Amino acid sequence: MFLLSGILIFSSSNATADTFAHTVSAALSSTTYSGSTLRQQLTDYSVSIHTAFREKVGILAGYKQTLLNARSEPQQSQTQVLLGAEHYHYADTIQSRIGYHAQLYTLSLKQQRANITPVYTGGLSALDFRQRYYFDLYYALSDYTHSQSVSDHAHQLSSAIEFKPFIQASWLSLQFFSIWSNNPTRVAGTLGALRTEWTQYTYASGRLLPTSIALGTQFGTQRFQVLHRIATIDNSGNTVNQSWWMEPRWQLNDITRIGVNLAWSDYSDDQNNYFNALSTSVYLNARW
Repeated sequence: MFLLSGILIFSSSNATADTFAHTVSAALSSTTYSGSTLRQQLTDYSVSIHTAFREKVGILAGYKQTLLNARSEPQQSQTQVLLGAEHYHYADTIQSRIGYHAQLYTLSLKQQRANITPVYTGGLSALDFRQRYYFDLYYALSDYTHSQSVSDHAHQLSSAIEFKPFIQASWLSLQFFSIWSNNPTRVAGTLGALRTEWTQYTYASGRLLPTSIALGTQFGTQRFQVLHRIATIDNSGNTVNQSWWMEPRWQLNDITRIGVNLAWSDYSDDQNNYFNALSTSVYLNARW
């Protein structure tokens, strides 16, 4: 059973809209697991604000709360706070917008408020002017040392290659992940995964018809996700993702959108136990 509620954000018009652009986003997601030996239900709610100056410099702040109902343990609650900055420049020689990104996350569990885990990320991205291809490369470092005398770090290197194939109104995404740690209890050796996803846009005009449908699959293992202190184990699997985006009947700012996303996934864990997940998400984006 999914518990969903709308999140309403009010904002005022800005006289310097030609110079500054502001985006406020809110999301609520609920995922139910079937067949998982660890997880029963996962709930996320988040809010973020992004401000850009002449599409060259941007700052980002966000807050996210994650609740996990496990099979045999008490409920776990993770709080994530994000601060980020970005800079873009336009490279005419390769007809692309190049982006440099830096973020700082802090993670804390409700049961261990004194132990705050910082996560440092940095990355490079490129999007061509005609939006036919996209590339990024990110590195993330999680510091779990806290008050221990021995360092305890986890590392993740990820990259995405996305482009428009020859089929009209479609988008193909390839994502690579490599995760390792100096603490073998977190990650034994180096784990890697490849995700592929095909998105087909329908441009449906009806309010209840999906505007896009995505099919994806994952090869390899993501036994430890750097941005989660809550235990996660995801091996190879398949995903089916349908997205609905609809324009609201009311207008708060220049552009306000409400989105609904339904996703189904099936995975296997490191014990070859198969499980599936059904997710429902609601989004609200307001721009001015």
